[in-house]
Amino acid sequence: MPQVGDLPKSLQQMIADSQTSIANWDPAEDSDVPGMNYARDWTLRLSRGEYDQDLYWNCVADDCEEIGDWDGALHAYRQILNIPDDLGIMHSRALSDLAAVQCLKGKDGAALRSYHLAGAKSANQSVVMERLRLVNEASQLIRMGRIRRARKLIRRGLVQGPDEFVDHLGIARLLIEWAKCDLACNKPNSAAQYLQNAWDWLDALVQSFAAEPDSLRQASGIHIAYATWWLTEARRRKMARDENSEIIALKHAVEKVRLCFTPCGYQRPWYDLRLTNLLLQLADACERHGLPADAAASRREAEGIFIARRFPESAKWPRYDDWRSTRFVFLRNWRNIFRNVIGANP
Repeated sequence: MPQVGDLPKSLQQMIADSQTSIANWDPAEDSDVPGMNYARDWTLRLSRGEYDQDLYWNCVADDCEEIGDWDGALHAYRQILNIPDDLGIMHSRALSDLAAVQCLKGKDGAALRSYHLAGAKSANQSVVMERLRLVNEASQLIRMGRIRRARKLIRRGLVQGPDEFVDHLGIARLLIEWAKCDLACNKPNSAAQYLQNAWDWLDALVQSFAAEPDSLRQASGIHIAYATWWLTEARRRKMARDENSEIIALKHAVEKVRLCFTPCGYQRPWYDLRLTNLLLQLADACERHGLPADAAASRREAEGIFIARRFPESAKWPRYDDWRSTRFVFLRNWRNIFRNVIGANP
């Protein structure tokens, strides 16, 4: 086993944190709850420098992503896939992470395959986890213009059976993806209905945190869902010619992503990427509406983050988005019309 000094920096930090936790562990915190016992045992093992291979390679990937070594991150995630995993949980997560980096590098087909495999691996897990994989795969399909297939996945996720609790977040995210499909098919009114339904599910979820405001502030998944909602709403407003409020919606999306940067939380680069591309879209909207100073400020901040994170050009908006789906649907519709005409008039 390597010496601690030779380990990935993020793993070294985890070991140091676990040692601090064990040193300050209050015996009163021990309980018969299986989750608490598992957490203590895991922390104790890690404090001794004992770790599993998947944790090692995840930390290698984290370090690579931190310095913009995206090929190194891909290599690390592939190493996890070589580790036996009877339950499929480890491989499912690694495949999702692999897909995210592949998409960032412009490898859309490879990313779609990885998301699909991640979904297959999660089939025997909880409904919550399976919905998460379906959202990722559907989003990638929309990005590639494959709207019909995306709808099939979304529909499958919405009709899945009950889990141990109501999955407000998963259902809301699926409804947002459906709204994106409608926008890709030039149906802003239908998209508005699905967005309203998604908002209701998110609102119910937020209300469940009424007694835990600190937990809500650290719930990055909820913030990202709201950011996606506002971005989709901005597109709907633009399509519906409600352009004056498009900028307001984009600013709401930016605000929600900024909430993910909590002082106590570990930040992977994906939040920075979302913020960067939202700022670029905000800059574009400001330019179209005659606000050059606001556009310049947003673009300047976005470019600063993009350079600092060493993102590849393929990760920048508009390529890294589902903007192409409308064009693909338009071309597909004309292709079908042409075929029908040819078939009717040989």
